[in-house]
Amino acid sequence: MANVLFHLLNSPETLRSLTTEIRSNFSDVSEIRIGQTLNNCKYLAACIDESLRLTSSVGGILIREVGIGGITIDGQFIPSGVDVGVPQHVVMRNPRYFDAPLEYRPQRWLPTEASAGEIKDSRSAFCPFLMGPTGCPGKFWALVEMKITIAQLVFQYDLKDGTSGDGITSVSQRLHERDRNGLDRFVITNKGPWVKFRLANVT
Repeated sequence: MANVLFHLLNSPETLRSLTTEIRSNFSDVSEIRIGQTLNNCKYLAACIDESLRLTSSVGGILIREVGIGGITIDGQFIPSGVDVGVPQHVVMRNPRYFDAPLEYRPQRWLPTEASAGEIKDSRSAFCPFLMGPTGCPGKFWALVEMKITIAQLVFQYDLKDGTSGDGITSVSQRLHERDRNGLDRFVITNKGPWVKFRLANVT
């Protein structure tokens, strides 16, 4: 959730679009709960997916041992017994699957903005919760909690970047700085973002 806020604060236009979606779909914060209305907030889901893609919560390499007979990966033969692994963020920032991979673009996940083929290619490399039988069993509830929390925040508050005096103005510089400062403890921990909350005048 911290990463979602980080990206929204660095993309004011995206934050405005998300705020418009949430405040036009709900008339009271108590309505923001599991259900069809929340599921229909496609831009919210896209903002969360794009945050998970660009700033993965798991930073380390999940190692697997090559089995008997070895394996060929990208034209390179790897013998059996060798440990191999690829960090998730390397996959999800690969320009082979994502146009402008270091840019926060929630619209890349929306059928109204991207072609079905583009979305399919992106989904094939989208692995913040891993894939297959080793995938995170808590994925569904993690996404539900993020949707509810972010929706309630942008419904109730006008959010503003609380950073001051760091001398960093470029969005890409902020991303690289966040990458550098993250601590990998299986999941990546980071300070911030610093957010100013102002109670919104929602009528």
